[in-house]
Amino acid sequence: MKRINHLIQKLACSASKAAPLAIVVAGLFATSPIALAQQCSFTGFPTVYANPGQHFSSAGTLSISGIYGPTLLNVGYNQNGSNFAIQSLNVSTLVNWPTLGQVFLSSSQQVTVSGMVPLTAKPLQVAQVTFNVSGPGGMYCDDWVTVVVPSPPPPPPPVCSGNAALIQSTYGGQGDNFEVVVPNDPGTGIAEYWRDNSSYSSQPWNSDGVFETTAGTVGAVSLIESSYGNLEVVARIGTSLAHFYRNESTGAWYPTNTNITAGLAVSGTPSLVQEPSSGAVTGNFEVVVPLATGGMALYSRNNSSSSQPWSKVDTFGSGVVSDVSLIYSSYGNLEVVARIGTSLAHWYRYSVTGTWIEATPSITGGLAVSGTPSFVQLHSSPNVTGNFEVVAPLAIGGMALFSRDNSVSSNPWSLVDTFGSGNLLSASMIYSSYLNLEVVTHGGNGNCGMDHYWRNPPPAGQWSGPTIIVP
Repeated sequence: MKRINHLIQKLACSASKAAPLAIVVAGLFATSPIALAQQCSFTGFPTVYANPGQHFSSAGTLSISGIYGPTLLNVGYNQNGSNFAIQSLNVSTLVNWPTLGQVFLSSSQQVTVSGMVPLTAKPLQVAQVTFNVSGPGGMYCDDWVTVVVPSPPPPPPPVCSGNAALIQSTYGGQGDNFEVVVPNDPGTGIAEYWRDNSSYSSQPWNSDGVFETTAGTVGAVSLIESSYGNLEVVARIGTSLAHFYRNESTGAWYPTNTNITAGLAVSGTPSLVQEPSSGAVTGNFEVVVPLATGGMALYSRNNSSSSQPWSKVDTFGSGVVSDVSLIYSSYGNLEVVARIGTSLAHWYRYSVTGTWIEATPSITGGLAVSGTPSFVQLHSSPNVTGNFEVVAPLAIGGMALFSRDNSVSSNPWSLVDTFGSGNLLSASMIYSSYLNLEVVTHGGNGNCGMDHYWRNPPPAGQWSGPTIIVP
């Protein structure tokens, strides 16, 4: 019997230094089992991330091995070194723990730690929940769950829409201020900006606030200064066009027609011009706009009538047209550059017959464009017809300037140069009294800002800027 007891003691001593070992010697411990080896361990319990007011849980596994006599297994948990106090803290298992006096060989079961992060917790604060198992003979093991309040997600990028529209007006100290209107992102109405060109040292850009905030969410705008001396805006609101004007004397904006299109659904960016006045006859307003069903429509306001009615003149083109830019050229024609997909097409309305003709299906030469383009004609001299110039945002970022040489019979379009940076929503261009091409861009580099570029006349012809109008 002494030899057997000695062997049992030797095995127990070896087991305490090696892997978990359970030994049963039949008939020796009928009434009072003796522990020969004992071990417990926790595994799992990943770190959890929970926001204030959010419940969390983290699950792992508890493993116990050995033979025990009368014993009580205790599970405890406490909060240790926390930045905040866990609410409703709980540690639970899938099965009941062994009770006092129970004999068992091994146990492996899931343990779940759960609770709630208090509403007062701050981003990046941490709580560490600890828990343990202990028993007679010095058996002990513990683990913990780290609960982290995550940092707040970055704000979503601003939702920029529409286009900026630039003109040079007869307003200001020198009578040549730059004027810009743009949809008010992300709210309603139209924002107005202007550059004081009488201040030659700084030529600051200024905000004139937002107008027509009750009209609805504006998708796109077009701006002119009319022969009445007013600023005139046609805006796309939903699938319709509305017309507003700014009284020269009061500086206040007024609506004249909130449904130019009379129920015909439009999309994209419209473009407004006024035909030249003739003697006592005031030139009509003309608007070209993409149609929701494809192609484009021309609308006109009869300014020789006291009621000044708007009416649809005709439709032309096909396919999904995204944006248009319209001019009244020195040929006496209405001329349109339209973005269709990633290309630009040139159309004109022949003044003699009133029919639309597609002059050039693609003026970009395979270079992919995006956003709203802008179309101007350089000033003509008695013997030279001014060239057509088009600026358009590029799909790869920045902008490109295209030109049509109107001094030769073939009227070829060519790429002049590229400039600027950022993924732009629109580029609006004028030929200013400084003999520069002036461009205002909208929506580049993931924001809703506006920048101003200008190109000195040849032979220099280099682009300068940008000057920031809106960051």
